[in-house]
Amino acid sequence: MKLLLGMPSPRNIERIKASWDKIEEDYIIVKHFKEWTAYQKIRNYFLENKEYTHLAICPDDLLITQKDINILKKDIYIYNFPVICGICNVEPEDEYLAICESMPIIGEHKFNFMKRKDIRDVIFRVDHAGFPLQIIRRDIVEKFDFDSESSIIGSDPDAIGNLDLMFSHKCKENNIPIMIDSRADMLHLRRSGTPIFDDPTVRYIEYKRGDLHNFLSGPNGDQKTC
Repeated sequence: MKLLLGMPSPRNIERIKASWDKIEEDYIIVKHFKEWTAYQKIRNYFLENKEYTHLAICPDDLLITQKDINILKKDIYIYNFPVICGICNVEPEDEYLAICESMPIIGEHKFNFMKRKDIRDVIFRVDHAGFPLQIIRRDIVEKFDFDSESSIIGSDPDAIGNLDLMFSHKCKENNIPIMIDSRADMLHLRRSGTPIFDDPTVRYIEYKRGDLHNFLSGPNGDQKTC
């Protein structure tokens, strides 16, 4: 197994940056692009680099550790889950988790989030997860694009996001289980940082690949700066 972490990141949150400096895995961080565009760049990079067997999607306000990653990697080694993730709070100090046992309806923006006290098992299946360190096997990434809610109605794909919900619906429609390991319990720093989408001069893509650490800057993230 070889894992690539992917972070679509419109914000600059110091606690997140400090935590990623300690991560052992390869990663790609796409900074200050609109959401759908950032996901396409992450997916394309993963697909182009065939050595990676799994892609982990990490929001840029989710505080992850190598321990969380290792818990999920062990599950994959044992069970070969096509999709698995951890848990995190929805709001700071919230009893609700960013997972749903029943599928939210596209367009309604109503989520029946699971409460922490209702967790009954260490590993269990849900209909929807909001990408809390969501690790996706290569064959699933190849099969499913990351669609946004607006892209399916033919409008600007960056207009309305909800890419996590769109992905969950594809999994449900194709009978692909989304598994949760509640031992990978992470802190969601929601409402931290200010998103910057509309200034192309601050956009860049950061790669860590083994001992290599590169940055690409510019409006499309294609100008090498170091």
